[in-house]
Amino acid sequence: MRTAQVKIRPIKQNRPRITAQPKPRRPLVVFDMALKDPNVPKYKQTISGAAHCLSLTLRNSNTAGVYFMETPLVQQKDPAKFAFPKEYQAEDRQLIFALSLYDDLFKITQAEVAAIKKAYPDAKIIIGGSCVNVSNDLRALASFFPEATAFVKGDGEGVITPLVQAMASNYLDTKLIEGLKGVYVREADFEYLNETTNALTEAELNAQPGIVAYQTLIKDINKHNDLSLHTSRSCKYRCVFCSHKYHPAPIYWSAERLIQELKRIKEMTEKGLLPKGALNIHFSDDDFFQDKERAIKFFQLLTADPSLRKAFSFVFQGTVASFYKNGELDFTLLAYLKMIRVNWLNFGTDGFHPEALAFFRKSHSLEMALRLIFILDEMGIPQCHYCILTFPTMSIQTLTETMFTILKIAERPTVHFLYNLCLISHDDSDLLPSAEKLEQKNIVISQTGQRKILPTELPLGHEGAHKTIESALSSPFPNRRSLRKRFTQGKPKAEKRWWRRIERSDRKLLSSKDLKIGEALLYSKHTFIKRLAIMELAKQLMPEIVV
Repeated sequence: MRTAQVKIRPIKQNRPRITAQPKPRRPLVVFDMALKDPNVPKYKQTISGAAHCLSLTLRNSNTAGVYFMETPLVQQKDPAKFAFPKEYQAEDRQLIFALSLYDDLFKITQAEVAAIKKAYPDAKIIIGGSCVNVSNDLRALASFFPEATAFVKGDGEGVITPLVQAMASNYLDTKLIEGLKGVYVREADFEYLNETTNALTEAELNAQPGIVAYQTLIKDINKHNDLSLHTSRSCKYRCVFCSHKYHPAPIYWSAERLIQELKRIKEMTEKGLLPKGALNIHFSDDDFFQDKERAIKFFQLLTADPSLRKAFSFVFQGTVASFYKNGELDFTLLAYLKMIRVNWLNFGTDGFHPEALAFFRKSHSLEMALRLIFILDEMGIPQCHYCILTFPTMSIQTLTETMFTILKIAERPTVHFLYNLCLISHDDSDLLPSAEKLEQKNIVISQTGQRKILPTELPLGHEGAHKTIESALSSPFPNRRSLRKRFTQGKPKAEKRWWRRIERSDRKLLSSKDLKIGEALLYSKHTFIKRLAIMELAKQLMPEIVV
């Protein structure tokens, strides 16, 4: 007899459904570093050295997503309409804004921080940069930024990850902050201060990851037609206005590390990951040549690889002293520059008078600077020299002699200048005691809340000199119409075309009402207009020359 087999099915139980709780999204760190002086037409890159290094640190540790503000809130036509791209899902994430602070952009940074807090009340704000690095009192500096959460002093790579992790939600995880170097953090009743400046080792610097083809970086390269690389920290020279003292000695990428990165960039451009403009490398180091051995080894490795040498062109920054060896021009270094494609050499020459160079504590003489300028001009290498026009104790005669020297040099076709009217002294600068000896009342509490010196506020050699200089800089500069008449009326067609090209490059500036000599000197894009401004300034000061 066969028995039927019955399948017994388990009774369904009405258990509560357990749904997976979504993990909190990683915070979004917004690098807001494209601030620039609204009066200066020069394009400022969105991804600076700090933004690139710190974003890679966060990316590699999987700590946060990153976003780069191409235009800061205060520089947008309608800040209220700004919105993060949808794919970033910013509304569901903790926002952390990171900014770099500089003296010349102090007020606009204050406005930007206030605008961020108004638009995103729950956002955290981190501030770093040279103004923080030189501060001797982070609390005093922080008082000017009540909306900011944290300040980072020195190299930020070592602290950015735990700092962002501590800010990853609406509350501050104070356990992750305690013990960090070079930070000041405050929120509600919590306050943490450690003024020991962060400084990377050379091994840590060389271990940094290579560039990543962020979409914003690609836009930067397309706008600027070059790729900026910062391959060192600090400087071995100690100019009087130095703001890089927190490193006991300069540290560098090795020559081999430089070549490795160039090979990566070349490969990325060949694959279409980066635009061709990335092959124009702008080394933004304070002085690429200060470690002469590294520089020459890099050139040896570069010139030994023809495909690499032909692929790239370069902009370097340096100092006059680095081009000398035992008091003589280093022709080995100059010979290598001739073997590669150099778009520009930028120099922190700063002074064009023996008195200025002595005051700035430069490591070269005026004769050394002139010798290098003329040799580079004969080699056909374009060069740009930074120049600080005034300094404490300066006389009108010294300033006028400086301008005559500049005008003589400017006749060389390869030579260009960028001007600053004066310099600013930081807390730890050697300018401070020298100014105290001159006149105590001229030590000012600046907008950064720290003691600073603006040299045009100091006595300049004889009574009323600084007022004379300020008056001359405020004198009218010829307007566009008068300049056009001066350079085109009765001139051959070729000269008229030449002037129109110049006029186009500075159309907005030359069309502005009540243009001043100082404004033309600082904000013009064209070397010829800058030279005209120096000539106009010299005319204004001629009666004041002390014979």
